[in-house]
Amino acid sequence: MKEYIRELTTTDLPLLKSMDTGIIDDYVIQVFERLSTDQNRIYGLFVDEQLVSIAGYSIFAHQYVMLGRLRSDRRYRGKNYATKIMKYIRDIAFQLPNITWVGGNTQENNIAARRVLTNIGLIEQEKLYPAITEEIDMFIQGNKKWHPIEKSNDKANLLKDTYIHDKRVFPFECYYPFPATYSLFTHSNIDNWNVYETHQHDYPLVTKKDVKKDIFLHVIFPFSDVFTQSGLWETIYDDYYKLKSIHPDQKVYIWLDIPEYHIHHLPPNHPFSIDSPWILHGMSIDNWNQLNKHSLLEYNHKT
Repeated sequence: MKEYIRELTTTDLPLLKSMDTGIIDDYVIQVFERLSTDQNRIYGLFVDEQLVSIAGYSIFAHQYVMLGRLRSDRRYRGKNYATKIMKYIRDIAFQLPNITWVGGNTQENNIAARRVLTNIGLIEQEKLYPAITEEIDMFIQGNKKWHPIEKSNDKANLLKDTYIHDKRVFPFECYYPFPATYSLFTHSNIDNWNVYETHQHDYPLVTKKDVKKDIFLHVIFPFSDVFTQSGLWETIYDDYYKLKSIHPDQKVYIWLDIPEYHIHHLPPNHPFSIDSPWILHGMSIDNWNQLNKHSLLEYNHKT
């Protein structure tokens, strides 16, 4: 029996479609070309020329890699192939230039995926509840909106002080939080974000447009008083309806990531849809080097 792993290209789409994954209308098939180009890669594990498992990665902010898109053929499950391909991709990612952290983000109820991430040495780092809504009127009290920060340097300094100094996780995109480092807060990133501060010049609020399947106003405010801060939701309200006016024919939602230790602060009868939380797993390159300084990759690319 011959096993090998190789990078997949757009010509491999028929092989992916032939897998029996049990997933109906799989988005990986729908956007396979995008997931295998630019900052994204997809790999396949083959057994006797049969594609039995796939997984991939995406690069963010030139420093972070997020693993994902794990799919396995149901006819070949129970043979450890998912762990094998994810470990391989983890090792590939850490050998890319400038990469200092590799992780995976999966829902709490996805026990199989969590087991794979743990098996390849990724440690649980944060649990976030995505709170999604189209309606925030209950939070509007007519309070004065927060002060917008216009200069890139001022934005960067405030965010660095808040997230890096306190070693917080920063939700860089919907579904993609990362341990905060300076690479997240470059001018090329924050120039596209709205950043506000209270009139006491302490807490920062970030709002930004994000597009996944739908359009979101991604709201980033990791503090426990997110629902009681005077003027915060008036500020969010304005940005939300500006975004809705730009996309009048599309659904636009608010997305707020709530840390596990703040979830009990949700007010009664809140308007948010909240599903199973997402658990961020990760490993630094220093930890990877310690684990692998005496080991080599188990697989080579097929020649």
